[in-house]
Parts: sequence; C-alpha cells; structure tokens
Amino acid sequence: PSFICRRPEGCNSVSCDVSCEDAPAGYYPDLTDCKSYCFCTSSAAPSRYETCQHGLYYDPLGWSEGKHQKSFQWMNGKWGPGTYWGSNGGICNWKRNVKDDRPKQCGN
Repeated sequence: PSFICRRPEGCNSVSCDVSCEDAPAGYYPDLTDCKSYCFCTSSAAPSRYETCQHGLYYDPLGWSEGKHQKSFQWMNGKWGPGTYWGSNGGICNWKRNVKDDRPKQCGN
C-alpha cells in the first residue's frame, strides 16, 4: 500500500508532518498505537501525525458518553474498515468510550 499511518521517522513530538500520498482527506488511526492518528488533507495544506495526550485514546468515531451516539462515520471502500480504517473525523477520548472494531494490536 502507498499509505500507512505510522509515526514518521524522527518524530519525537505529539504533532509531526506526515506524507499521506494518495489517501483521500480524512482521519486514519495508527494501528500500532491506539493514541495516535494521521490527519490527511489531500491538498497543499500540511497533513499531520498527532498523538492524544493525558491518557486519552484516539477515537475515530467520536463516541459521546452523554449522547450515547457516534459523531463520525467510517469512510467507504478500501479507505474504511478492514484496511485503512479511515473516518470523516475523530477525537481524543477516554479508553472506555472508544467503541469501534479496529484490530487490537495497537498496544491498547
């Protein structure tokens, strides 16, 4: 695959530039780190690799405990569940609120 969301080499910060190559605009979890994700712009604007802080985990569907609903949707086709797990948004959330079916090898 041309794009996989991973911490860029030399990235020692909570936010770093990342190359998303051919990925459409969206949010892609780092499947090796449940607290990190890539925000891809699909434009001249910089794309970013971000890591949630203060014990929070990346939640690609934005589960709201108060509303008992998701705020975002998986992308369709190869960019969605089962491959890149891209969504149209995401938030940093408490681990107990992350309700998705991503593979669990991300070190959570």
